Amino acid sequence: MLSDWQRAITIMSATVVTLAVITVMYLASSIMIPIAMAIFLAFVLSPIVTRLERAGLGRSPAVITTLTLVLTVAVGLGFVVSQQVTRLAETLPDRKEAIKAKLIEAKTWIGGDGSGRFGDLLDDVTAIISPKPPTNQAIKVEEAESTLAERLKTYGSPAADVLGQMAFASILTMFMLLKREDLRNRVIRLLGDGKVTTTTKAVDDASKRISRYLLAQLFLNTAFGIVITLGLFLLGVKYAILWGLIAFIMRYVPYVGTWIGLIPAVLFSFATAPDWGGGWGQPIAVLALFLGLELLCNNLFEPYLYGRSMGLSEVAQLIAAGFWAFLWGPIGLVLSGPLTVCLLVLGKHVQRFGFLEVLLGDQPALSPKVAFYQRLAARDQDEAAEVALEVANEAHPDDALDSVVVPALCMAR
Repeated sequence: MLSDWQRAITIMSATVVTLAVITVMYLASSIMIPIAMAIFLAFVLSPIVTRLERAGLGRSPAVITTLTLVLTVAVGLGFVVSQQVTRLAETLPDRKEAIKAKLIEAKTWIGGDGSGRFGDLLDDVTAIISPKPPTNQAIKVEEAESTLAERLKTYGSPAADVLGQMAFASILTMFMLLKREDLRNRVIRLLGDGKVTTTTKAVDDASKRISRYLLAQLFLNTAFGIVITLGLFLLGVKYAILWGLIAFIMRYVPYVGTWIGLIPAVLFSFATAPDWGGGWGQPIAVLALFLGLELLCNNLFEPYLYGRSMGLSEVAQLIAAGFWAFLWGPIGLVLSGPLTVCLLVLGKHVQRFGFLEVLLGDQPALSPKVAFYQRLAARDQDEAAEVALEVANEAHPDDALDSVVVPALCMAR
């Protein structure tokens, strides 16, 4: 048994190592993001590669075929989306007067015609946020023309970084799929502690569960984006492919992603809506499309596709989303769900990382008898009664006495 100073040193060492890992992940994000993307793609594409191998293809042809198909779809989709973004940037300024009219109409609907006290408040807030320059001072700012080298440095460097990360992630994904057994054996060697059989079963079960979960999530989010695209196209909303892609990507963000993803489509529809429904019919229909489809996915398709829940806590998912977004920006926000699932499975199957299951899991941290005793020790009789009544409702009052109240009395003694 560890003494107090040994336990303190262990906790301090674990804290220092954790902070060092987080620091490296933040400073080396240009390398860590492609690695995380490659791990995510390897988990998603592994079942597809396995199916192709069982169909008669060898390992290398199956991997090359799968990656070629994925890259072709990604490049084609990127080309279409880039065209839509370019057209949006060119045509949206032409709708300036219509957007102004809609904003004036919305302001009138919220604050009246401006003669009331609430309208005056809106005018004052607007003046504080975006004050008008003095009319008696004419300031003319002339921007110096940028040279070709400056333009290449401004736009070419970020594009080169993104393309380099994509190429690195693609190559790393290919080698992970080709050498997945070797990588699995190395993980077993690192985590096994001599328990080869137990660790092998744990790693195989974890990898299969993660692959099934992420593949089902990919299919569901893809179907969500396709239905949104078709629905917006039928409603007459321009650039439907762009809004569908945003909805597909943002749905990876837990709980709030769909509501963030609907904002661009609803705002664009609000700015460019036709006259039917008084100019409000199309935005309301777009909002109803998102809400109805999200409710359908949450209550019908997700339980059927995902099966047994991965056991993630809602609060843990939201905190993890903020943490990964802080480390890696938008990419971290999108990858927060898959990364959190991987950490939870690691905590469930590897003893030394068991604290991750406590932090991220949705299972009660305390057993009913311990929770009952803890609440009584805190003089919280109401919550203690809730614990006992919950057990009594699930089983029988006698079971609640035997499994909750009597053990709590023994602990009190």
